[in-house]
Amino acid sequence: MSLLADVRQPDTRSALPFSNVAKRVLASEWFFVTAGYFAIAVFVTYPLALVLDSFTAYGDSMLVTWALDWYAEAFPGRIDSLVTGPIFHPYPFTMFFDELFIAQAIQSWPLIKLTGNPILAYNVAILATFVLSALGVYLIIRRWTNNRAAAFVAGVLFAFGGIRMSHASHLHILSVQCAVFTIFFLDRWLVGRRWRDCAGLVTSAVLQTLSAYNFALIFPFAVGVWGVTRVACAPRLVTARTVLGLTITVVAVVVVNAPIALIYFRLSEVFQFSRDVAETLLYSATPLDYFVASPFNWLYGALTSTWRHPAWSEHSLFPGAVTLAFALVGVLSLLHPVSRGKRGLIAAALTMTIAMWNFSLGLAPLPAPAPDVRVYGWIYDTIGVARGIRVPARAALFVGLGLSFLAGFGLAWLLPRLSRWQAIRAAGVRLGLSGATVLALLFSGIAVTESVALPFIRQDQSVIFDGPPPVYRWLAVQPGRAPIVELPMLLHTREQWYETYRMLNGTYHSRPMINGYRGFTPANLRVLSQRMAAFPDDDTLAILHGLGVEFAIVHGDEMPPAGFEALIRRALARGMTPVASFENVLVYRVPAVPVSNPSKAAIELEAPKEVLPGGQAEAWVILSNGDYAPFVPRIAEPYRVRARWVADGRTIAEQSVSVQQPILVPAGDVVELPVPIDAPRWNGPVRLILEAQGELAGSGLRIEQDYLLTLR
Repeated sequence: MSLLADVRQPDTRSALPFSNVAKRVLASEWFFVTAGYFAIAVFVTYPLALVLDSFTAYGDSMLVTWALDWYAEAFPGRIDSLVTGPIFHPYPFTMFFDELFIAQAIQSWPLIKLTGNPILAYNVAILATFVLSALGVYLIIRRWTNNRAAAFVAGVLFAFGGIRMSHASHLHILSVQCAVFTIFFLDRWLVGRRWRDCAGLVTSAVLQTLSAYNFALIFPFAVGVWGVTRVACAPRLVTARTVLGLTITVVAVVVVNAPIALIYFRLSEVFQFSRDVAETLLYSATPLDYFVASPFNWLYGALTSTWRHPAWSEHSLFPGAVTLAFALVGVLSLLHPVSRGKRGLIAAALTMTIAMWNFSLGLAPLPAPAPDVRVYGWIYDTIGVARGIRVPARAALFVGLGLSFLAGFGLAWLLPRLSRWQAIRAAGVRLGLSGATVLALLFSGIAVTESVALPFIRQDQSVIFDGPPPVYRWLAVQPGRAPIVELPMLLHTREQWYETYRMLNGTYHSRPMINGYRGFTPANLRVLSQRMAAFPDDDTLAILHGLGVEFAIVHGDEMPPAGFEALIRRALARGMTPVASFENVLVYRVPAVPVSNPSKAAIELEAPKEVLPGGQAEAWVILSNGDYAPFVPRIAEPYRVRARWVADGRTIAEQSVSVQQPILVPAGDVVELPVPIDAPRWNGPVRLILEAQGELAGSGLRIEQDYLLTLR
């Protein structure tokens, strides 16, 4: 018997003030399933439901909350602001310095507009991703097995499994529910070929790519592996109609994402945003990680501490013993005659699980004696965009999805057999439930119990946000929207995540700030962050004035007492007194100081002194300032240097290099900026033509230099 068919229905003869529609809803399968998943979500995130409107965690949670609020403020009245948020002033396109969170913004926009509370919207979205992910798996397994009890448990295993619970407060990582629905609608389209399912497929796929660009490659690969295996096991599913629907889906995803991808590529080229190989390797999973639980897991946390990686949140990938056990049963059910019609589906789930496990290993070598065949390693070498994926280990979420599919098949095979046990049947009679329902509730409870990570709210990394501190209220009523800077700046430190607290407070005054926190931080702002420790000296005041900064907010409680006192003394020596003062917080107005006019600065190009065929040569952009005052370049506008190698009257090689401007050229000084250039493998005379464009280069600066290259 099904999970819900035997639940006692409400007495329709009662005089409850419900309409017939409400009665049908309350008695429906979807009400009980959704309510069950919602209750579990409230339990595993306790006490989040009690502080939905005020709880937030430092780091990524505050970052996403800030982004949701900014999108809600900018849309629909300020469309241009959707791409440039009020951080990292004066850089443009700052929303593209990390994930965009567009799908989450669409989901949260109505609630933010209605309540004006982005924290509430964020926390509601957290609960929703648990419920929707579980419902998606429920729909899939119910469709494949026609077993509601197995489907309910499979939904629990995925949505509340150990892999996801390691990221329980990170909305952008949890947001894979649209990937689940993509597989659901893909299967319906392949089998039923109804256009409404194609519409669902297109919508789900587009929303998933807009949920997290970290999954932009991981998600299509997972769905592609599942789909190819599904079709390979049932070639009859391939028809002209299904191919047309899949083509429409791919085109829709490309059309929606192409403009976004182009901006990402352009920013990566101009500002030299790239992931270091060491960083990718750091966040590549290892096979052992799949046996390590979160340190906050009450059952396995201490048991697996010996093997825990320092970056544990990305390396705690144990899906749970219950999930593994039922998934194994699902794989073994392939051997049973009753599964004959399901073997293609089981094979597709198994193939996806293995492929995504391999993908999650990233650049980490496989242990001997296994062959060193790494999916991500091949993609990394072949597809340049793949190098932007910072955390290959997050492909483990799709390992968890594949395991939940397999577990669903295992449960569908196992539950009818276990429900015949006398003890199970007796328990069902006492509770008024079927044996399958009793087992489903039991297994769900065990799965949740073994995966829950407590506490969900960690006091050292979170805050109950009951409104902005007084300094931000003061800023909100000041005229104008000139930029600000908050000290101490943390952009060059490991505590940069604390800038998210300032960003969230910034939603009350909406002024641009030099501070910020995103996946990529401009190198110049990291340098400025270091130099601001000397505020207010000549250089820092010149830089801030050149950037148009009006106020410097000094948080004394975030600085060593001696450093805070020294800053106050330096300010007094310059005649600077706070324009506003709060508890341990001082606000200084940045004074107007002399800065050089660009007409007093000069630029020149210097060709490489030595060039070796096939090697890397070094040219130079040289900036000089002949004025008595420091020159503050437009740091958000790098120089573009084009190098062309000409031989025998034709261009044999060329490249374009972005050269970041310095944050300051001191009075009477010179700054040399290196320009790495790849020399061609050529034997004989060549001419190098260098052309520069940028702030001081006017319409263009050009030099030529001849070389004689000799291959050895």
